[in-house]
Amino acid sequence: MERILSSSPGCDTHRTFIAYPSATQTSGSGGDSFYIPHLSNVYGISPRFRRSSPRRNGICVYLNSRAVLLFKCRTLGLSTGERSRSVSIPSFIKTRGRDSVLRFLEGFQYADGSFVCGNSPCVRITTSSWKLARELDATADEISVSHSMSRDHPTTGFSLRTTGEKGIRQWVRLVRLLNPVHISKFLVWNRLSECPPRLFLRQCVGLLLGDVSPASLLPRQSLKDYQKRFLESVDLLTLFVLRNDSLDVDGLVRESVARSREAALESIKRLKRERLLRSSPSDKQPSYTLSSQGVELIERFEEAWEMIRHENPRIFPLKSYERLSVPPVLAEEPPRLAN
Repeated sequence: MERILSSSPGCDTHRTFIAYPSATQTSGSGGDSFYIPHLSNVYGISPRFRRSSPRRNGICVYLNSRAVLLFKCRTLGLSTGERSRSVSIPSFIKTRGRDSVLRFLEGFQYADGSFVCGNSPCVRITTSSWKLARELDATADEISVSHSMSRDHPTTGFSLRTTGEKGIRQWVRLVRLLNPVHISKFLVWNRLSECPPRLFLRQCVGLLLGDVSPASLLPRQSLKDYQKRFLESVDLLTLFVLRNDSLDVDGLVRESVARSREAALESIKRLKRERLLRSSPSDKQPSYTLSSQGVELIERFEEAWEMIRHENPRIFPLKSYERLSVPPVLAEEPPRLAN
């Protein structure tokens, strides 16, 4: 997601604000992540960043540059300011017919939609724009999907919910799910006719493979249970990082999504408690690699991933997290403005 903000008309201080979801991790030294060096390389300036939330792994990156703002607005034609309450389906998409609109909704659903589990399963898409909400409603009418529109907030926030078994299947057939977590939830519901709420990918995989029973996940969850499952997902990524090579703690801090050295150590403790990791002694500090049980868990996960890809072949094949070597960029050049 990208928003372009300007402090005031005619002001010399402009800020391009780019927020990224929890797909990366910044290290304790700051700036040593996947996005920040790449942005430095693209724009020739060093971004600033902050955590998006104390409870999530997202980061917000700021590019304070008049040149970048002018490039975004004048060259790319992007507008400044908050646009979420006035967006709509672009006219060039609508003129190309229904299929183009449905492909647009696929992408929008990937960003602002979800498969909701629980007592009343549905596919839900949310927006702050009343105009876009009406377009979603009209599209659902056109493809004959049972649905409802609701206002989630007194002044802003609308949701389209496709409901009923027939309506959900019709919607997913025409507007394919692109998020692997949502696909896994849909597959669980499709196979078991129920799906416990608030699941992470690891729990969905366990349900798909029959390693976990729905009854064990159906009781009302406390915040502590939810945090535990979040940590299990963090640990899953740690396993993928260690799949092909052993790393010490400092290496895990750089490569995994643990928020700090302490968090990486906690992840190692949890995985060793489950006997998914083994340590190799070293003169400096121990390194860690997968145990046979850890390798088996990853193989089972790959099996479930193929089930997800069968539902939507556009999902990429599952690969071990590649540890890309991104050289640090010293932003000594002035910001570049494309012709």
